[in-house]
Amino acid sequence: MRKLLLSVAFFLVIFSATSCTVFTWQPVFNNSDGSLPLEKTMDVLSIGIKRSFEKETNIEEDWTKSNKEKILSSIDWEYEALWKALAQSSSAKTIVKGAQPERGQTFVRVILYKDYEASYAHKGWCEASWMTGSIIPCYGDLSVHHVEYVLYEDQVEQRKYIYTYSRKGAYWIGLLPFVWMNFFTSDQDDALVSTALQFLTDAKKDGFL
Repeated sequence: MRKLLLSVAFFLVIFSATSCTVFTWQPVFNNSDGSLPLEKTMDVLSIGIKRSFEKETNIEEDWTKSNKEKILSSIDWEYEALWKALAQSSSAKTIVKGAQPERGQTFVRVILYKDYEASYAHKGWCEASWMTGSIIPCYGDLSVHHVEYVLYEDQVEQRKYIYTYSRKGAYWIGLLPFVWMNFFTSDQDDALVSTALQFLTDAKKDGFL
């Protein structure tokens, strides 16, 4: 009976913590000026997408020694989201997968990494919120990510663009009546794709793509 009561209590704490969360992913690209999609003036754009564990902070040293990066492919949701956004909105008629910049080619290397230090800037308050069933409030950037776009022309690096997006939100029992708002907020896919759209806009302004 005691184990049952403990199990029920644990379930109620977890349920209340997860049910009292309101969050959104920001920023989200606003194409209010209609600058995208770009006119299809380029024949081919080569892209390579990877996740860098070496750039992520607060990762155990043993992990980074043997797994410094992961080349993403079509089985990864980030790859699919970015590939679709670049294919639809870039000036390239054709998008191809590349590993390295090649002569006579426009190549974009995309590097994804999570900023663990910024993601835990709440200094344990969110953990305390979970442990108390959201009685103690926690708010701020709950998950921070960076995306680098390195643009090459004819094997020469032209420009590097770095964008940040994050999961902003709050845990608090008083938010329970407002959790329905999560159905209308942006998700991580929206925020990640927004970095690609912002990159295309900025690179176009700089005279590339």
